[in-house]
Amino acid sequence: MQNLQITPFKFPSELLSLYHQLYSKKREDNTCGVQRVRGYLTKGPIPHSIEITALLVDANITDSSSCDFSARLKYSACIIKFVNGLLDPFQQSLYNISLHKLAQDLKLPSYFVELRHACTHERLPSLQILRMVSMKALDWLKEQYWNVILKEYNSRGLMDVDGKGWKKALTISRKAWMNANGVTTAETFKPIDETIKKIKKLRKIEIQEKKKDKTIHSLIKSLKCDETLTHCLIFRNVLILNKELSDKHLNGIKLMWLPVLEALNKTYLFELWQRLFLLCTQKILAPHEDNAVHIDYFQNENEVLQAKEWVVNLLKLKILNKTNIDRFMELIVIDNDVSVKCLDVLKENYPDLIKEANLQERISKLQNIMQKFWVYDNSFKKRGLDDDDETKDSSDDGNTKKSVSLFQTYSHWRPVPFGCVPPA
Repeated sequence: MQNLQITPFKFPSELLSLYHQLYSKKREDNTCGVQRVRGYLTKGPIPHSIEITALLVDANITDSSSCDFSARLKYSACIIKFVNGLLDPFQQSLYNISLHKLAQDLKLPSYFVELRHACTHERLPSLQILRMVSMKALDWLKEQYWNVILKEYNSRGLMDVDGKGWKKALTISRKAWMNANGVTTAETFKPIDETIKKIKKLRKIEIQEKKKDKTIHSLIKSLKCDETLTHCLIFRNVLILNKELSDKHLNGIKLMWLPVLEALNKTYLFELWQRLFLLCTQKILAPHEDNAVHIDYFQNENEVLQAKEWVVNLLKLKILNKTNIDRFMELIVIDNDVSVKCLDVLKENYPDLIKEANLQERISKLQNIMQKFWVYDNSFKKRGLDDDDETKDSSDDGNTKKSVSLFQTYSHWRPVPFGCVPPA
């Protein structure tokens, strides 16, 4: 993508108006165009072709009111600036390239270069020659710059665009560039958020009235099953809420969204399941902002618990098949309690797939490993930093049997050199 260039004009229609003023046969219009360009120069740099067009037109306007020598100086300065401004940007090699060669590449007639040399190093050319060449320069700019750029804007349908339309066109162009380059911003989620809100509203009505709404199906089909949708479902308070939920509330969310998920593509549902599984098996929690674009972790244990529920519920939607069962078996080897639940769901809901993929022995071995080596105690409490032997002894009620070890310490023991008898 080319570097963006800031222009002093807001819309292409404004540039078209300036073109008509500068190339008008009326002196009043020419004067307005020149003053307009001067105003642009106060805002910042403008394209060389626009500036030099205004300078040549201004020289033509003041020609009749200036003396011969002043007019020649003004025309000469314009011709020098015209040629230098066009050719200097192409002098990028270690050694200077001939201006005639550069002019040839730019389709600039060589007499402009000759006249520029005469104005710089020789006596000033006559006023008649300068007038004629300045008009040729205006014609060349009209053909090579103004007609080209205005035709380009017109081909894109931007000439009749006002402020709102121009903003809309820029937004569409920006979104197209972002999609082509894989760029994601907070604005990317707005259309999906709006669709999800509509689905949620209609689902509430369906649950209350116990009637199906056909518009929900069309809204679900309009959702594009990609990473953006996954981000919205997981991190934007749809499937998972950033707070502690009761069992009743969890069942309500399941009732709300499970039929919606069931209507999505099975291939996408497995991708969603993978993302949730990996998130809830990570042992890192990290807070993030509400409108964050790239999120790698859950914020707290409440989100992890909700994700585990969805991991199990998604598996019950028959999302596994021959193409993804191997990936599933690779993931559930991760040492986590949700892996045990997933294996149970696999055995209960996919008996035919297990036989077809010859996974009976593999599942049996994995279950044995889980039972023998994977221990999950929900009543486990983290040890405090102040735990020591004294607190352990103080909690002893006297009924427990003390373990006997081979070596015991004695309070009256005194260190002595090896081989010497300890003192009495």
